[in-house]
Amino acid sequence: MAYSGRRFCEITAKARRADGSVDAIVETLGSSIDIGRPDLVNTGTNTPANYSVVMQTPAAADGYITGVDVGASGAGAASIHVIQYNGDLTVNVIRTHQITLANGVSEIPLSIPIAAGQYPAISGGAYKFQNSVNPEGIPAWIKAAALSNGATVASSTQHRYEVAFTIKTGLVADVEVAKNGGAQNTGMNLLADADPNGVVDATAIFASAAAHPNPYVPPGSFALTAMPKSGDGFWGPGKLFVGGRRFFVPARPSLFNLYDGFRAKMAEHIANNDVLCLIADSIGHWALASNGPAHWFNRVTQFANLGVADDEPGMTALRPSSTYLPAFYGVTTSGTVSTGTRGPLGESIILADGASLAFTGAYEQVDVHYTQDAGQGSLAFAFNGGAAYKTVNAAGALALDKYSGPSLTGQAASGNYTLTAVGGPVEITGLIRLGIKAAGSRPRLRTLRASHGSYTFASFNAARLASAIAQCGYAGGKIVPVLALGINDSFGTPPATISTNITSIIDTLEAALAPRIFVMPPTRPSSSWDGNYTGGRTYDAALGAIRQTYRSRNVLSVPIDGFDYINSGAYQEGLHFNDAGHDGNALRFIEYVAERG
Repeated sequence: MAYSGRRFCEITAKARRADGSVDAIVETLGSSIDIGRPDLVNTGTNTPANYSVVMQTPAAADGYITGVDVGASGAGAASIHVIQYNGDLTVNVIRTHQITLANGVSEIPLSIPIAAGQYPAISGGAYKFQNSVNPEGIPAWIKAAALSNGATVASSTQHRYEVAFTIKTGLVADVEVAKNGGAQNTGMNLLADADPNGVVDATAIFASAAAHPNPYVPPGSFALTAMPKSGDGFWGPGKLFVGGRRFFVPARPSLFNLYDGFRAKMAEHIANNDVLCLIADSIGHWALASNGPAHWFNRVTQFANLGVADDEPGMTALRPSSTYLPAFYGVTTSGTVSTGTRGPLGESIILADGASLAFTGAYEQVDVHYTQDAGQGSLAFAFNGGAAYKTVNAAGALALDKYSGPSLTGQAASGNYTLTAVGGPVEITGLIRLGIKAAGSRPRLRTLRASHGSYTFASFNAARLASAIAQCGYAGGKIVPVLALGINDSFGTPPATISTNITSIIDTLEAALAPRIFVMPPTRPSSSWDGNYTGGRTYDAALGAIRQTYRSRNVLSVPIDGFDYINSGAYQEGLHFNDAGHDGNALRFIEYVAERG
């Protein structure tokens, strides 16, 4: 830590200044003094709320409060203060540090600077005292309220308080501070006891750390059942999972938490039932996350709806493509199926009579977008093999991307859903699966994935964009696109053509009154992909055209191209993200939108 080098020099200088006299040696070495009653217990009477106790033993020299022991019979919160006594039964508060109490006698390490002549104090409630019992006669200044500058206190030896402070000075203090990982008051070491392997629940430790304004989350994975204060103040590289779902905190200290910050930037879209729609290539499609929930766009959906509903992004890739199978996102087929040419990808699934889609989960709404046309059959929705709870007739005059809903399942538990074509074929261009919404929770952010491996800007022609725009209007809102294309263009498309194709897409989206357009430039691939460039094309030439066009159209560009995915180990094979790359990409998208969107 930064502490060690600088403080070591200071310690060395102190030692050299010692001139051999006893006083100088004692001053340099320092001392340790315990203030308060020894042999604390957690029995007796609870102090009232906001009750304050100032011990009447001052620090003999400049040093640190290196610890406080507190007896309590349950969880609670308290403040540790450094107090200046003004000599007229009034005090000023010099420093304050929050602590969390627990059942028992808690030994809480601290590193709070205290100057010679200043006093340690505690404010709060629920710590113990012995009413009218104080055999040692330990004096204290007390106040039946919180402490503030100029507060009036009363001197008393009537009660014994189950609180003891340790104050250390000189080298003794320096060693203790260094041993505890530097100044505890920085929040750098508050989560040191949390399991970084995500096995042992760390909720209580995080709840305790939340009393500090900026607790540092060290590297590792941490399992929680709830995130205190929506993550306010927490920061660092550690990965948090709340109820198994990824919860993001900023990499550096921030005045805002990412959960509320991101949802605030999405507030208009949430309120209007707009749909955040990922228009992308294979990286947005699936590659190469180890599973659906680990994909970066699923991470964004999970995070935005944490505590709201466990939604899946709307799904349009319902047919196998290259090494991708719809089972990656939990969808399988049975019976005879074929591939159509409609939908946001120009690639629909056609269920022959008797064929079905199947998936498992806890959903309050399941719906599809389908093609209505003459000779089409009906689509029967069933749960756990029971009778159809909904049937949609797909026969009629040609109409594209018809919405089957809203279709509430009436189920509150996880189960098996089947969507079966009856009496003829049914063409499906999109699938919607919305999780059970928590009672009293905030409204959800709706998302949809319109992504396909190998696709370029030109792949999203007018018909495909029209389909995506239509599907994103299923709840009455509009499409909010996230364009994450360009890497396939870089391998063989002239820069001027790339700009023309981007302009065509943005023109179409603006004509559809998309309230906002997000873009994510392609990230640089490793040199192992150099053989894919044709006709003298390069990544840099393509990126220049992409960036220039985005800037000229005043869209919000999330600069993921400003991160070194190659040397950070975020690629699986030099181009597609691995799980770490997907996780980092989600964080970069969330943090950039939350703070600048």
